[in-house]
Amino acid sequence: MLANNSAEEIEATWVGDSVTITSIAPGDGNGDSNINALDVTKVDSIIAGLNANQAGNINALNIAKIERIIAGLG
Repeated sequence: MLANNSAEEIEATWVGDSVTITSIAPGDGNGDSNINALDVTKVDSIIAGLNANQAGNINALNIAKIERIIAGLG
């Protein structure tokens, strides 16, 4: 069984050593069935290991904060 970071099952088909995720479209990082900038924000936040703007919400403002961190601007 595959699960996300909230312990919710990710539907998948297993054939031998291969796994195909069937419940989430490629690029849908936040699992809302829409592929947009919020997916980038979610993935960036996961990679950075934090809620970058400390506002309690993962949203487009996190992208700007993470870009500043990567650029060394804090």
